[in-house]
Order: sequence, then structure tokens, then C-alpha cells
Amino acid sequence: MRQLFPIILILSFFLTSCIEIVEEININKNKSGNISIKIESDNAGLLLNIVNNLVGNSYEDQMKAELNKIASKLTNEKGIKNVEINLNDRDGQYGISCDFSNTEDLNRALYKAFGYKKTIFSPGYIKAGSHKLKKMNITPYVKKYLDKEDIAIPDGYIIDLIDYKCIYHLPDEIRSVSNSNAEISNNSKTVIIEFPIEEVLDNKVNTGIKIRY
Repeated sequence: MRQLFPIILILSFFLTSCIEIVEEININKNKSGNISIKIESDNAGLLLNIVNNLVGNSYEDQMKAELNKIASKLTNEKGIKNVEINLNDRDGQYGISCDFSNTEDLNRALYKAFGYKKTIFSPGYIKAGSHKLKKMNITPYVKKYLDKEDIAIPDGYIIDLIDYKCIYHLPDEIRSVSNSNAEISNNSKTVIIEFPIEEVLDNKVNTGIKIRY
């Protein structure tokens, strides 16, 4: 009981906070842009250490290996520049980002990075057109990819602490969004949408969106 007590105290502290997996997409007027995905939480490092101790598995090592693999595949791809990864052991902050010349090049590079081949029949991850942005619904594919790569997923109370947030920055004022869960910022050029990661993994939410601006 003495050994369990400090763990319970720490976990009760985390129940009041959350880890966010944040995907951020910036679109410029010429349809080039930047995409990043990262873990955001002041307590991410400590929580990952607790997870590792409880389940006897290194989620940190899995994330590092996956980020390095994706970064390696993105580097030198056509239309992809400034590929950067952040592996901050001390703070438990991990992320990857890159610039892209257009969404067609980005889609091809992402398919290759995640081990697939882009064809004319494959849906584009994101598509920037004339005053509009469309992003596909990824929920049917996330769990399949994690299973394919044999990436372990924490369960129980741990998964309840994780949210998936998408942030879209557009070059002009936003006129409409298709997803009812989305919120438009005060400057009218940013859209934010957030989901519990458990609902994404269980394919219970639609993460796709169409934005007109």
C-alpha cells in the first residue's frame, strides 16, 4: 500500500490536466505551408515515466524511433524542406515539423513516410485549393497504422488523459467550416478542433474538415 500511495497521488494530480497531441497546419497565400505534430504538456515527461514504470514498456523509445523514421523518409522528398524533430527527454516534449511547397507534394511525402504509395485513387491528407482547405478524416486509419507498426497504446486511465487537437492557420478570413466541433478564433483566420484520443482510436469521431476562407 505504501508503494501504491505516491503513484495514486501523482495520478490524481494528472487527472486535473491533460496531454495534447497537437497537429498544426499553416497555409500561405501561394498554398505552400508548414505542418507540425507534437506532444504538449508541462507534465508529459513525468507522466511518460509513470507509464513506463507501470507497464514495463518504453513509450518514449517508441515515439523517438517513429519520429526519427518519419523524419528520415521526409528529408529530401520533392517539395519538402526544413524537416525538424524535437526529442526533449527532460520535458517529455516530442514533435516533428516540415515546410511544404504545395499540398500535392506534402501528400506524396506523407504517404511514403508512413509506408504507403500515393496513387491517383488515394485520398489526399490535406488539399489546399482556391480559398479552401480540406483535410481527410483520419480516424479509420490511425488504429490500423499503429497496429501495423506494432506501436503500443496505453489503456485505462492513461488514455483518458490524452486529447488530439488540430489547429489550422489560413491566410485570409474564414467564411465557413464543415465540422460542428470546430471553433474559429477571434482573428477569424485560425480554426481549432479537439477530440479525446480514445474516440479517435475507436473511430467514433470525424476528424475531417472543410474550411472556406
